[in-house]
Amino acid sequence: MPIRYNHKIEPQGLDGAQAAIPYILGTHVPASVLDVGCGVGKWLKALELHGITNVYGIDGVDIPEGELLVSRSKFQVVDLRTEWRLPQ
Repeated sequence: MPIRYNHKIEPQGLDGAQAAIPYILGTHVPASVLDVGCGVGKWLKALELHGITNVYGIDGVDIPEGELLVSRSKFQVVDLRTEWRLPQ
């Protein structure tokens, strides 16, 4: 079954994610973050801007290179109905 989701029509922006990160994390700064259903990587990019560089995102939809906000090496297309592994 194909996923029919358009990542270009997301209501949230990078500014909202950046503003929320300090409230979500509080004083805890994780060594790494996995975002399941990351879309174009807005939350991953916001985390990087807050100094957390070991981020990784997975999504069921491939994101074109020009739309992905993080390095392609930090993104993987995954079908959660099947077995999958992270590169690290």
